[in-house]
Amino acid sequence: MNKGFVKNTAWIIFGQIMQMLISFVISMITARYLGPANYGLLNYTASYLTFASSLCTLGLNNIVINELIRRKNFEGRIIGTSIGMRLISSLISSAAMVLMIALTNRWDTTMIWIAALQSVSLVFEALDLFNYWFQSRLMSKYVSLSRIAACLIASVYKVYILATSKDVFWFAFSSSFEMICYVVILTLAYRGCKGPALSFSAEEGKQLLMKSRHFIISGLMVAIYAQMDKIMIGKMIDQTSVGLYSTAVYLCGLWSFIPNAMIDSARPLITSQRSINREKYRRRIVQLYSAVIWLGIAFGVFVLIAGEWIIGFLYGEAYLPASGALKIVSWYCIFAYLGVARNIWIVNENKYAYEKRIAFLGSITNLILNSLLIPIWGIEGAALATLLTQFVTNVVTQLCIADLRENGRFIVQGLFLQGFRRRNRL
Repeated sequence: MNKGFVKNTAWIIFGQIMQMLISFVISMITARYLGPANYGLLNYTASYLTFASSLCTLGLNNIVINELIRRKNFEGRIIGTSIGMRLISSLISSAAMVLMIALTNRWDTTMIWIAALQSVSLVFEALDLFNYWFQSRLMSKYVSLSRIAACLIASVYKVYILATSKDVFWFAFSSSFEMICYVVILTLAYRGCKGPALSFSAEEGKQLLMKSRHFIISGLMVAIYAQMDKIMIGKMIDQTSVGLYSTAVYLCGLWSFIPNAMIDSARPLITSQRSINREKYRRRIVQLYSAVIWLGIAFGVFVLIAGEWIIGFLYGEAYLPASGALKIVSWYCIFAYLGVARNIWIVNENKYAYEKRIAFLGSITNLILNSLLIPIWGIEGAALATLLTQFVTNVVTQLCIADLRENGRFIVQGLFLQGFRRRNRL
């Protein structure tokens, strides 16, 4: 196993664990303090924020690392141009999100203010692109330390507003405050590591957008089927149910630092092998899929056994109705992270166009399933709709579409751990 991969992955996991532990404790206390209704309100408006975030990224997150690896002499121009475009799109997306919430919720003043405070994070998130420079050099140590420091500072803020019994608006700004702290520290780390001077190029921007344009649409579609469940629960049931469902989804995301760390560290290694050793390139993809699948299975079994106890112990009796949704939605993690890992293969094989088609299918599937299942089973129906949507978009499509069938074979081989059999010809 590549030593750089192991070390880089270890740093990412360490940073995510520290951030998760701190955030989890604060989030649990916050959820108890606010109650399912107000907690649901925060998550309801945050669902709209995800739509805006998918647009303001411009799909650049999926291609920047590859560009940095392939064109090392233009790092400053690539990062600088990407940040410039992200800043412009973030400002527009933030305003559009607040207006959308106002229009769809009858100009509810509380929701508008909460959305405005949450949207500040979108603007500062543009500077997170420095993260990809560190990733391309397997130097995620600095990103992890920046996240930990920002999380600690933000936690002091959250403890203060909890101790002084502040209202829901202070909690709405907390995520934006943490993002501000993170990008300030990350920017200082970038300068301290003597990152290349930034520059903006309109021509570079056009080239980047030509490659990322497919991911813009797919990102929006993914956001639709990732957040539509919360919005539809809020419209079809109530904000309390949104709070319960959001708790289940949040708990499922607690272990995400592990697959995300592996995928982020594997990306530059897999990409670098694409033009050097095709067999090794394929084997590494299958190995990554194996890790994602079997870690997801282990997590699903654990939640199936202990889900109800976890909810009751951490959040109290008021949140116990979320346990059923938790046991269902925990299994979607397998397919969701396969989709994240698939982006590596999509980018390297220049099959960008399929991303938006898959995402469009996912959004339609999720909308139909939520419409059918929420009226019957409530938040459990939404959880089942999410699970089935992820399976369709990240497994069924890979096996049924001819141009993606190679990747479908990699998924099947990953399930049977074939990537770890050195004599096996992939």
